[in-house]
Amino acid sequence: MSDSIKQSKAGLFWNAAGSTSMALQSFVLLIAVTRICGAEIAGTYSVAFAAAQVLWTIGVFEATTFFTTDAADRFSAEQYLAFKICSCALMLISGLAYVLIRSLPPYSAYLTIALCCFKLVDAFNEYFFALFQKNGKLEVAGFSVFCQAVLSTAILIVSLVLGRDVLLAVSLATVGKIIFSNAYNLMMTKRYVSLGLPDFSLNDLAGIFWSLFPLFLAAFCSNYIANITKFAIEQSSVASLQAAYNILFMPSFAINLLVLFFLRPSLTALAEYWRVSALSKLRDRIVKLLAGVLIVSILVMLAAGAVGIPLLEMVFGMDLEGRTPCLLVLLVGSGLASASLVFYNVFIVMRKQGIVLAVYCFVALICFPVSKAMVDAWGLMGAAYSYAVVYGIMFAIFAASYRIPMRSVLAHRPGE
Repeated sequence: MSDSIKQSKAGLFWNAAGSTSMALQSFVLLIAVTRICGAEIAGTYSVAFAAAQVLWTIGVFEATTFFTTDAADRFSAEQYLAFKICSCALMLISGLAYVLIRSLPPYSAYLTIALCCFKLVDAFNEYFFALFQKNGKLEVAGFSVFCQAVLSTAILIVSLVLGRDVLLAVSLATVGKIIFSNAYNLMMTKRYVSLGLPDFSLNDLAGIFWSLFPLFLAAFCSNYIANITKFAIEQSSVASLQAAYNILFMPSFAINLLVLFFLRPSLTALAEYWRVSALSKLRDRIVKLLAGVLIVSILVMLAAGAVGIPLLEMVFGMDLEGRTPCLLVLLVGSGLASASLVFYNVFIVMRKQGIVLAVYCFVALICFPVSKAMVDAWGLMGAAYSYAVVYGIMFAIFAASYRIPMRSVLAHRPGE
């Protein structure tokens, strides 16, 4: 077996392990907070985590996929690093502004900032993930994500058990992640990649910013859309059921997680097909990715319909009787969200950020009134309906818009 094949298999394995650990982290931490601290604290934690997840978008600024698929090396690794430092600083400033503008109670404000810092480490590490993947070391990137997720989860749970203080536990877990990531990423960078000091050239930073800004706005809208039902519940008469909704939402991560197993490793191939205008291969890969999303969604829904509610009740210790329809509708929405994610990445590869931005902005404008109306009318079931409807609209628009850049290329390659 050749070294390249071994490396490819190792990359796929550790990418899967890293993606799994990151997806399970949210699930495991919510279990721990609910079991140890109770449903009320879990509800506060869930809303703070949702806010931190939206702020995380600022730190990432959608540079990961753009950097990974920069086949022409338009910008250097040092320029991307400088931009990452700036975006993470902006994320922290935005977190402070968020808690001040919303005038959150002290504990909620401190917890939101703590979780913002927790996610900030993840945002910064996205740079190294892209750096290693672009240089053919996906296994190094995946292993780093896996170790950070496992280490920070372990620290947080042990701290919760000993101190029963979510704020302290999150802070200690953040410190643990910082120490590990700095040591590991620096060591692997020296071993595999030639990386200089950050290049803060204003012209280059501006070039990266304007290239990524449409994608950033789209990703920000995406996180807003994904969490809008939680905010709608918070403002409704069923706010006391926030924890129940978050528990029912947990299995939806399984679809996104399994899709990432085969989506992320496909990015470099998609970028190369587009670069050389191999449109038939590009179309075939997209069809395979969408078929994978459909298969994964069906399998997860079958499993959830059979054992989902009893398993969630056993794990979280909450009564969820009669919530199977809500769970299944959320899974339908998650399948549509993952299918939309496939098109999202395809448009990034095509460098059609304007289309991505237009779709997400439109959906972001309609999602809150849709979610608020449905939650007010049908409670948690309305939240599930709105989640599926919003992502159904997004998928339909993306699928229709996909023809635009393809036709543009085909016009110059009639024989393709």
